[in-house]
Amino acid sequence: MFLTDRRARVTLGPADLDADSGRARLSYRRAAELFELATRGATLHQLLHSALTHAAEAGANTSTVACSWGVRCWVASTRLSMVTET
Repeated sequence: MFLTDRRARVTLGPADLDADSGRARLSYRRAAELFELATRGATLHQLLHSALTHAAEAGANTSTVACSWGVRCWVASTRLSMVTET
């Protein structure tokens, strides 16, 4: 979760706040902008693919990987995770 640099000024639901710091969650658009700046052009979508691939390489069950990323179609999850040979 990407968070603001200060506590929320308005009342937000628990899903939009970090329980420890009280800081608000950034919008996807703003988180994507900051992530691209910090990584010199990498995208959140690329981060998703990387995490999915690493989980598959580590031996995670395909359906577990798919469910953890919200992929509903097993075929889609197999296309997203391209395991590399070591």
